[in-house]
Amino acid sequence: MNKLLENYTSQFNKNTLTIGLLSLGIGAALLFTNERFAYNALFGPFPISGSELAQVKKPNSLRKYFVVVQGQAAFDTGIAWVRTKKRRGSSETSSTDDSAELKESEYAKAKEHLDLLLVDGYLLPIKVAKALDGPVLVGELGELEPDVTALLRESLTNSKLLPRLLPLQLEQSNSFKAVFWTLCLLLAFLFLAGLLKLLQVLVFWKEPENHPLGKAIAKLGSYNTIRLAIDEDFAHNGAALASGKVTIGKNWLLLTQNSKPTFINLRDLVWVYGTSEKKTTMFIPSTSYSAMLCTADGKELSVPLSNQETAVLIQALAERAPWIQAGFDGKLVMRWNAHKSTVIAEVAEKRDQYLSGGS
Repeated sequence: MNKLLENYTSQFNKNTLTIGLLSLGIGAALLFTNERFAYNALFGPFPISGSELAQVKKPNSLRKYFVVVQGQAAFDTGIAWVRTKKRRGSSETSSTDDSAELKESEYAKAKEHLDLLLVDGYLLPIKVAKALDGPVLVGELGELEPDVTALLRESLTNSKLLPRLLPLQLEQSNSFKAVFWTLCLLLAFLFLAGLLKLLQVLVFWKEPENHPLGKAIAKLGSYNTIRLAIDEDFAHNGAALASGKVTIGKNWLLLTQNSKPTFINLRDLVWVYGTSEKKTTMFIPSTSYSAMLCTADGKELSVPLSNQETAVLIQALAERAPWIQAGFDGKLVMRWNAHKSTVIAEVAEKRDQYLSGGS
């Protein structure tokens, strides 16, 4: 295989290998950063006593934070999280307030309530969305919000239980496992995608016929015959554009877009022209350019290129295949859309005359 095709194959394999390693790397990073979460989802909830709760200093770094607590009694603090509208926009935020300052109907509709659970003589704040079903609670341990802590201490100022108030919060969680399995599916996808890319480069593509480049050649006929013809053509006449998306030979054209190689015999080209599209991204206007290739089978292939490269491609193809229609033509657009077969037949006739030595 000549150097141009070897370089393309090597670069294609490198890109595929990079994608595979990147997928595995992202999966490994997600697994590592969520290891504590996965451990609790798989093996939790873990039983925890009041004395163990009292020893927790930093709940957010606790190894076992998805816990089950056996309480003796629960108390309503009158603190709730209610929805309040911001002055600007329609988004909502959460705030805490005392039930004495809330209307009864508002308190009943509150998003979440704060209760106190008596656990072995200690008071554990618990964030719940509905009334407790019993003294056994399952949830995630975390930091108690500072403003909530202040409200609790104020309400317990004259209570003997104030020294027993734990600086923690247990939040009931019903979606913990669901989030975990969603993470598992994402990790499975990343690892499988990464392994597939590695297998493609290291195992499946060892035979040239199995490589995407080989399959693109095999679509045109006998693999060995077509490959030798393309090799010979590119070895003496091949030239790649700066972007690397197009390689031009005397008789063949190799397009590399969307990670799929496509070979086109110049005899099958009908029309080539440049297009541009203006768009605005984040209030910044820009223009994208591409080359449009119309072939004898009626297909239209758009190749994103710079404006300069599009002009170079059109000129190179017009020199190598003088029979094709080169450049944009509004009337030709209407004829192509309405009578495609007629345009193809006309270009085929010009090609046959040129190749047979006619004028």
